[in-house]
Amino acid sequence: MTGGRPFHFRRFSMMHHESTMKIGTDAVLLGAMVSVPSDGRLLDVGTGSGIIALMLAQRSLNCLIDAIDIDLPSIEQAHYNFRSSRWKLRLTAIHSSLQAYLPEQSSNKYNLILSNPPFFSNSFKTNGERRNLARHTDSLSHAELVSNAVRLLHPKGIFAVIIPAGNYTELDNYCQTAGLKLTKLIRIIPVEGREANRLIIEYQFETKEKPAETDFVIRRNDSQFTPAYKLLLKDFYLGL
Repeated sequence: MTGGRPFHFRRFSMMHHESTMKIGTDAVLLGAMVSVPSDGRLLDVGTGSGIIALMLAQRSLNCLIDAIDIDLPSIEQAHYNFRSSRWKLRLTAIHSSLQAYLPEQSSNKYNLILSNPPFFSNSFKTNGERRNLARHTDSLSHAELVSNAVRLLHPKGIFAVIIPAGNYTELDNYCQTAGLKLTKLIRIIPVEGREANRLIIEYQFETKEKPAETDFVIRRNDSQFTPAYKLLLKDFYLGL
């Protein structure tokens, strides 16, 4: 695979120039902060170049990780990155939409399903068809994301996403209607003193008395990364 430069993390390197969505803060935060089961099967929906799946592989010892994407060049790049990693036996890249996706064995349910999903509407479209598919809800609405997650999720599994803060009410309504209960909410604050612009949220079928809620600040007012950010990503990013 040629035409780009690898992005180097502490324990793996990867290409992302062919993917519709390049490595970004949202994906990295979700990959680092989501609750990961000790074993079982995980599903990364809209994997792009495979960054979240690779982070999950680093964080888990035994989990088998399937990664799907509707965009063929993206999934080919994810496959290349997986084959180049030390966890290649636990990572599988699959070209499929979530709506059409069926595990090899229909009895297999996922212990974790997570996604950095599309969230833009038609009004924000560009001229790039592949990028529009990755970023806009035309290809995967929130209702479709939730209903298919419920279809594939283990009864004790976790469904997790990172979304803009303004999209929370809509997604939460779909989850509650589908029988999923909020168990964890992390408010991502870009700079201390500002409002949260992203949320990492986790749902399960089982009800907990009170969801765990926390704030996470990325940068201080002087633009330097906060100690919490450095601690979270020190096992991934070089230079932290």
